[in-house]
Order: sequence, then C-alpha cells, then structure tokens
Amino acid sequence: MDTDALHRAIVETSPDAIWVTDLDGLSVHANPTMARFFGVSSPAEMQGVTMFDTLDDLGREQYAAHLEVVRQGRFNTEPVECLFITRQGRRRWVLLQESPLLDEQGELRQLLYRFISFDEHRRVLDELELSRSELAEAQRIARVGSFRWDLASGAVRLSEVLTEMVGFESEHFLDPAQDFLGLVHPDDRRRSAEAIAPLVTRGELCEFLTRVRTSEGTYLAMRMRAVGRTDESGRVAVIKGTAHDVSGQVATEEALQDQVTQNTLMQLVASAANEADTLDAILKQGRDLVLLHDDWCRTRGFRLVDGDVAPLYVDEADRAADLANPAPGLADLALARRVVEHGDLIWDDDRLSIGYPIRLDGEVIAIVVMTSNPPLYRHQMIEEFVRQATAQLEQVALREKTTRELAEARDAAMTASRQKSDFLAMVSHEIRTPLNGVIGLNELLLQTRLDEEQRKLATGAGLSGRLLLELINDLLDFSKIEAGQLRLEQLDFDVRGVVEQVVRPLAETASGKGVVLEIEVAEEVPEVLRGDPTRLSQVVVNLLSNAVKFTDDGRIDVEVGGHCLAGGREGDEAGDGWMLELVVRDTGIGIPAGVTGLFEPFQQAHTSTTRTHGGTGLGLAISKEIVSLAGGEIGYTSTPGKGSEFRFTMALGAPHGHQVVGRPHLEPSRLRPVGPRRRVLVVDDNPVNRMVAEGMVRALGHEVDVADDGVSALVSLAQVEYDAVLLDVQMPRLDGYATVRAVRTEESLAELPVIAMTATAIDGERERCLAAGMDDFITKPIDPGDLTRTLGRWLERDGAARAQAPGPMEGSAPAIDEEPELPELPGLPELQHLDIDRLDTLRDLVPGSTAYLDRAIANFLDNSAALLGSVEQALRHGDVDELLFHAHTLKGSAANLGAVAAARAAGRLEVLATTGTTEGGSSMLADLADELDRACTGLEAYRASYDVAEPA
Repeated sequence: MDTDALHRAIVETSPDAIWVTDLDGLSVHANPTMARFFGVSSPAEMQGVTMFDTLDDLGREQYAAHLEVVRQGRFNTEPVECLFITRQGRRRWVLLQESPLLDEQGELRQLLYRFISFDEHRRVLDELELSRSELAEAQRIARVGSFRWDLASGAVRLSEVLTEMVGFESEHFLDPAQDFLGLVHPDDRRRSAEAIAPLVTRGELCEFLTRVRTSEGTYLAMRMRAVGRTDESGRVAVIKGTAHDVSGQVATEEALQDQVTQNTLMQLVASAANEADTLDAILKQGRDLVLLHDDWCRTRGFRLVDGDVAPLYVDEADRAADLANPAPGLADLALARRVVEHGDLIWDDDRLSIGYPIRLDGEVIAIVVMTSNPPLYRHQMIEEFVRQATAQLEQVALREKTTRELAEARDAAMTASRQKSDFLAMVSHEIRTPLNGVIGLNELLLQTRLDEEQRKLATGAGLSGRLLLELINDLLDFSKIEAGQLRLEQLDFDVRGVVEQVVRPLAETASGKGVVLEIEVAEEVPEVLRGDPTRLSQVVVNLLSNAVKFTDDGRIDVEVGGHCLAGGREGDEAGDGWMLELVVRDTGIGIPAGVTGLFEPFQQAHTSTTRTHGGTGLGLAISKEIVSLAGGEIGYTSTPGKGSEFRFTMALGAPHGHQVVGRPHLEPSRLRPVGPRRRVLVVDDNPVNRMVAEGMVRALGHEVDVADDGVSALVSLAQVEYDAVLLDVQMPRLDGYATVRAVRTEESLAELPVIAMTATAIDGERERCLAAGMDDFITKPIDPGDLTRTLGRWLERDGAARAQAPGPMEGSAPAIDEEPELPELPGLPELQHLDIDRLDTLRDLVPGSTAYLDRAIANFLDNSAALLGSVEQALRHGDVDELLFHAHTLKGSAANLGAVAAARAAGRLEVLATTGTTEGGSSMLADLADELDRACTGLEAYRASYDVAEPA
C-alpha cells in the first residue's frame, strides 16, 4: 500500500474526529468519526458546513479573531477547550488541536482540527470547581482560611478566604525581613512563639490563639492550627494550617466576661449603697469597689462645695498621694468641672476617663471620675454601667436626705415635746395656783360656822373643784401616755376599800337620777394586793362615771372577781398574784353599731356626748393604757337602747406586808387639829397661795410664820427654830431649789423637814425636788387630806433621821380656754372687770376679818405700776427673759385678785415672750396698762364697798 493510501486509511479509520477546513473555516474534508461527532450519517453531509456552524456566539466571535491571527502564520500550539454544537444543537465540550496544512510551495492552504471529547473531564472539572467554590464559601462563612508556608523559600500561599480576612495577597503576606511573629500582636508574641516552637523544629501539630495584624493595621483574633512536613533530611520544610477568625467569639467572650465583672461590680455597688448611710461614705468606698475591675486604675469622688468642685479623700494617705503626684488629681478635677458644666456623663479627650454626675432633686451634688489603663473598649457598655451605678448612688443621696429630714423632724418633734412639757409645766402651775385657792379657801370656809344651805353649797363647790382637778389630771396623764412616761406604783392596798371609795360618791350621783348602783365583790378576791391603787381607781372611775352619765333609768352593777395567777393555789389569797377582773354593767343608752376607736383619744360614741354629758373623751384611752401597763385587757359589749358592759383585767401582785393604802376619794377633806402643836414656816411668793397654806396649817392646830421668797425664808430660819417648812418651788430672787440647797449647808438645819409645794405636776418635778434636798412633795391645789398626811408624817418624827419620801400625788394641768363669766353689777361700773366671786371668797378667808384681802389689794395697788414699768423696760430692751418673768408675775397677781381682764392682757405678753421675741408687744403693753388702770380702780371700789362681817 502506497503512503497516500496509508495516510488516508489512518484518517478514515481514526477514532478521533478529524476535520479539515479552508482558511475561512469551510469544511474541506471530514472523516466518518467527525461526521458522527457533528451528528450526520456520512462525511458527505459535512459539505458546506463551516466551523462557525459548530460554535456559539462567543465562540464564533473568538474564532473569527483567531482566523485573522492564523493568516499571519500564528497557530494554537496547545489544545484549546471549546464548546462544540452539533447539527441537533447538542452542546459538547471538546479539546481542539489545531495543525496547519501547507502546499508544495510551503504556503498555508488549509487547517486540520482534531476533536477529542472533553465532556467527562469537564464534568469533573466543574464538580471540582463547584467543590472549591463551596469550600471557599464555607470558609468564608466560618471565617476559616488556610495557608501553606515554605520555610526554605519563605513563600506563603494563602487561601482566597484568608486573603480576604488579612487583606494581604500571598506574595505580600510576609516580606523577607520578617517572620510570622512579626504580624502577631506584641502582647501575644511570647505566648505564640512558645506555641509554634515545636511546630517549626519538629513539625508537631500545634494550636494556639493569637491576634494577627491585617493590611489595615487592625488585629484579628485567630485560632491557628498547623502541622509541619519534613524533607529527606528530617528538617521541617513546609507548614500547612488553618486560621480561624474568632474575633467575634473572643469579643463576645470578653464582653460576657466584662458583663459578669460589671454585674459583680454592680452587685457590690448596690450592696454598698444599701449599707451606706451617706453619699460621702459610698463615694469613699467606691475607690476600692471600682478597682476590683481590671480595666480601672483610678477613681475618685468630688463634692460641690460653695458652687465649686472639691475632692473627697478616703484618708490622709489618699490626700498625701495627691500632693506627691498632683497631675492625675488635677486631670480628674478638670473633668469633674466639665461634668458640672455639661450636666451629664462625659469622657476625656483620650476616652480613658469618664466623669458622671450624682443628682438630688435635679441638682448635681457630687461627681465621680473613673480612669482606665489603655486601651479601653466597649465604651457604650461602660456608659450603661455608669448610669446604673449613678442610679444606685442617687438612691443613697435620696436616702441620706430622707434620713436627715427624718432626723430634723424627730429633733423638731422632740423640741416640740420639750416645749409641750414646758408648756404643760407652766399651764399646770398657772391652773393649779388659782385652783389651789378655790379648793383651799373652800376648805377654810367649811371650817367656819355655816348654815345647812351654805354648807351644802360649799361642799358642792369643793366636790366640783376636785372633779376639775381630776380633769386636769386626765389631760396630763394623756400627755404622759404620748411621751411613754406613764408609770405604775407598787403599793399594798385594800382592794375592797379602794373600789368602794370610788363607787360611793358615784352611787349618790346615780341615786339622784333614780338609778340603782350596786357593787358585788367575790369572796375569793384577796383583801390586800400589791399594785397602783390610784390607777386602779382611775380606771374604775372612768368606766363607772360613763355608766352613770349614760344611764337615765334602770340600774348599774359593779362586779369584782378574778383568779390566781400562775403559781397560786385555789384557796390562796393571792398565790404569786391575782388577775383582778372588774365588770361595769348598765341599762343605759348603749353604743351605736359601727362605732370604732372608742378607746382612742378624744373619741366618743355619740356626737352629742360632749354637749350633753361633758367629758374630754380621754377617759377610756387612759384606762386602756393603764390596764395594758398592768398586764391586763379592756373591752366592751353593747346593745343600743339596752345598755353596755365594760370589763377589764389587771394583774396585781401578792402583798409584801407593808402598810395598806387606799385612794383618797372625791369627797371634800376636813382639816382637823392632829398631834402636838408645832411651828411651821410657809414660803410662797403668791399672797393668795401663801394665805391658803397658812390658813390650812393653822386649821391643823400649828403656829405659822410666812415668807415671800427664799431670801426671806433663810433669814427666818436663821432666827427661829421651825419643825417643818412648806416651800414653794417657783419664786423670784431665790427659788425653792436654791433655798433648800442653802438650808442643807447649815448643819443645824440638816434634819429639818422641807416639803415642796408646786403647781408643776409633770414627770421629773418630784425627782428635781428630791435631788435639790427636799424631803417630800405636794402639788397645788393643795389637798387638805394630802397636806394633813404629809405634814403629819414629818412632824410626828420628833427629830428622827430624814427618810426617803414616798411618791407624790401625780396630776396634770392643761390649759383652760374658757374665760370666767363676770356678773353684771348694776350701779357699780368700776367692778365690771373683776371676778367678784373670787374677791368674796378671799374676803371671807378668815371669818370675821378682811385683813388677808386688804393686805393683798394693797400689795397689788402698790406694786402693779412698778411691774408694768418692768414689763415696759423689758420690751424696750428686747429682753425676753425679763418680759416673761414680769408678765408672769403680773398675770398671777391679777388673776389671784379676780382682775381677769388684766390677767389676760398680761398673759398675752407672757405668751409672746415664750415665742422668743418681743416684737409686737407695744400694742399689748397699751392694753395691759388700760386693764391695770381699770383693775386698780375696781379693787379700790370693791375694798370700799364691803363691811367687816361678824362671825355667825
């Protein structure tokens, strides 16, 4: 076979598709494989087909450009990947090998193309590309890149994702002058070098966390994982690994850790804030609290002082540190001042120090400045923490303000309480002084010859005076309850006797209304128990007087019973004590349903009670307090229109075998001479009170001398030997306290009984008297029975050693608002401003003689002008103390002589002085002068109007 035939046979039988075209791409020859590849049945059908018919638009464009290059003698020496389109439109990937065909002259005439199917390879390549793309996408999502580092050449190849993360291309990732550690954050280099040392030297797998610098100069936190490959010599030649960007995770962990630390810090701040009493205290603690957080290196508090910012030092060492290194303190001070100007939290220029204000009622009162070591991140989170801490600190400031206000309110309340006590002392004295005159003069009146009607009236007056005294005592008891100062005595007393003494006068009142009042005491009630008979009587009086008030017909029953306390046996008189139970049952009007607070102060069941029946509404409140102090209970049941039942219990102790006492009842006492005749000195600056005391002591059968103040009393004591002294407490020149102290300095007078007389019946008065050196204590108005017992107790001692005095009678003296009604006296206009009843009482103090009243009127007429001048001078000089003293003296003198209007005018000046000022007193002084003129004119007219009465 010749060569041409052989070549033809090779082409025709070749499994590769062979196609010859001219230089325009027109088909010249195609073997059978090419025909089948194109999609026709024979090569003849390839006639007229061009290469352009097998290409897509892009391929035709590219092929046309290629033919231009071919005509210039340049060919594709390497196979070209090409998209081939068959006659049926099927697209197939092929590798196209191009060869030139030359004529005999060596000119290019035709092109030979060999087609190799590339579909399977292309599919594999597409899958590989897809896999690479998906891997890159997965890495991009996971922020994981890979790298290959050739240690010999220094070449580094980075994956696409790693290139994107660091911003460096592979050829620029490491320059020849640095290794990988050159890109590591300086703070991480040592730790990273230690981690990669086994990798570089031995190729061991390593994993570590570090921060890698990017092309922009920022740092990414990366978790590096790498392994080394060794060469034939065993040296590590290549390092391959992955780099996982964990910046977000690290930031989250750091933020979480910061949050935990901040929360811990907030808990500490909140705990400290809850325990702190003052803002300064928590600001000083804040230094140590904030420094527990790693970021902060310095913190300090500032206060606004006189409009400027001043630092708060924890201690002297803190102050000394500022002096030694003033720069930080000055920087903090400057920032604190900026906070005040800005009015809100603010950072310094480096954003390392933050200052924030503490407000109270909208005003900045303090500033806190905190400084961090660089660098400082998460400024927004820090600001949130600061605002939370600010809220805690402002709560401390508010609590401090509230505490201060409460303390001020408490101090004000205590001051008010002291002022109230002082007021009660003054009012007690002022009310008891005239009341002493009323009761005392009435008692002296009863010692004179009176007909039956006169004695009945005088007895009623005495009873009314004592009822008034009971009312005063109730009011003062209530003030003691408010102050928590109510105390119970412990005395052995006859239970039946005390209850019967209370019931007897009230039974007479009930009988007058046609109401039967009966008392039943159970046989098992012991005869003698230990407790406070006065307070027991007070409770019984309150309950029984209410029953009498509100019962107009029917009956009232009083039942007394009880039981032994723990430790007692049935049949014992008391055992370890006795729980006394007393019931008052009546058939009165009852208590309306729905009434509450009956045992509260000033509460009454009926709105018309005070108007119809009188009373203050204090009795039940006081009774409840007394019963509670005595370990008992009080309560009631009631049916409107049918009656009420009040009952209470009171724990009483077993008797100690002492003298049994009872409670003085409300019937008027009588002054009868008792014991041997003694000599008594009465010391009182008030003429009327002096005359009352003198008259009572004389009625007891004793000789009496009088002195008008302490100085005169000391003179009398130095000249005359007395058996006892009745000593007023409040006197000019030398009061009772100073007088008795002077008496006790004289050895000859050391055993002389000195008995205090005072109208001040508040807590502490008895103790003050005894502490000054007095032996006993009686209150004004002087009760005849009390005077008889007290004076008798000391006069019967015959010089025995002085002993501890028993407790004084307790009482109170509230203010009296109502002014006495003065009688109309036709034809005697000068007397219209005088209390004639009062003057008549004083006139008849000693039957058959007006000497006492004459002396009192003369004293008033002689001294009132001088007292008025003293008041005027005190006003002119603004002397509050002098005004108070002289107005008080003038008021008492005028009131004792029935000059009611003058007393009221002086009283207004006295009240003015108690407020601590003399402003506005001029007009009051003019009123006082007018009233004194009228009083003096009236007293002279009264003195001229009466005749000396002969004894009946």
